[in-house]
Amino acid sequence: MRFCCAAWLRLFLLALCINALTLAVSAQETAGGALNALRQPSWNYGFQIYGGTATMATPPIPGAPGRYPSSWGAEFHLARVLTNEHVEGWGRGTLEWDLNLIPVVNYYAAGRTYYMAGLEAVSARWNFTRINRRFVPFFGFDGGMLMGPDQFPPGDTSRFNFTVGLDLGAHIFTRQRQSFDTTIRLHHLSNAETGHYNPGVPLSIQLMLGYTWF
Repeated sequence: MRFCCAAWLRLFLLALCINALTLAVSAQETAGGALNALRQPSWNYGFQIYGGTATMATPPIPGAPGRYPSSWGAEFHLARVLTNEHVEGWGRGTLEWDLNLIPVVNYYAAGRTYYMAGLEAVSARWNFTRINRRFVPFFGFDGGMLMGPDQFPPGDTSRFNFTVGLDLGAHIFTRQRQSFDTTIRLHHLSNAETGHYNPGVPLSIQLMLGYTWF
């Protein structure tokens, strides 16, 4: 009985090793296909979910205290790599332009939830394509707008806000022409004086997790 169990255990461990080697070879092959898609003009699409909190208090307005609003949201992106690789050394990469559709953003402030939706039409990104075969960092900025049924930040402000963000993240290739994405974003929200008051959300830090198909 002991011999039988030991034999089955050896077979099981051997199968695990073979499976791990197969996955490693497959990952190297599929990573190359996805990486090549980022090295030349091509399309990609995917989604992100994110959450974060303000690092600076929203300035107080009459009848409303300063506060640190938190948020979560989701967005879909359609992106186009515009160029072939440029620059030399570690900075070598490609320029990408994204369109991000935002169906939901929920902000929490003063004991209430504020729903908004919108888009980011100004979204440029630089992909660093020469650093690693399976790990491609990127840096970019976003500009867009959000609108909801209630004035936000709470008070005599506006239902319409503009947004600006700076992104630092990476594609981590997983399967054939697919990647898991992680991003840290510095985010600013303001109604640009379209409301009576414009406290905005001066600076938030957000963690974004997503998935992309190339």
